[in-house]
Amino acid sequence: MSNFDRLASFQGRGPVSTLWWAMAGATLVALAPVSTDGLLSLVGLPAWSPLAVFEGSEAGWAIWQQSASMAYLVALVPTTWLLLAALVRRCHDRDRSGAFALLLLVPVVQLWPLVELGLLRGEDGENSFGLADEMLAFEELEPLQPAQVVPTPYVAS
Repeated sequence: MSNFDRLASFQGRGPVSTLWWAMAGATLVALAPVSTDGLLSLVGLPAWSPLAVFEGSEAGWAIWQQSASMAYLVALVPTTWLLLAALVRRCHDRDRSGAFALLLLVPVVQLWPLVELGLLRGEDGENSFGLADEMLAFEELEPLQPAQVVPTPYVAS
């Protein structure tokens, strides 16, 4: 199984660091449309204006807005999938069903799964969802082979 397949899978277990990295990536994708103009102005560059491309036409501005919205939605779908997969695998690491993550939607109760999934360590060894990811990573590694160095003769020109 490749690394991307493992990231996108709802099966198995995932350490707490994977969940935090997934949340950081999802936050960056979510804030990208908002922060682009702000970042450009922060470093002293003028914000890119779609009006310059379409010469101020109302139709051009509408086309640019629709294109930007579609690009954002296209980026948001796989990001949401990867975040949900990391959340479910993190539930599995704590030996809970993926449905446990639904408690994050309940206003007062959400602190419990937030602390359990975001801060506490997963169960050591094997649980009902399989081996811990750290154990799988070490089992799948092939032993390192010494590099083969072939001497090449020096040829003077």
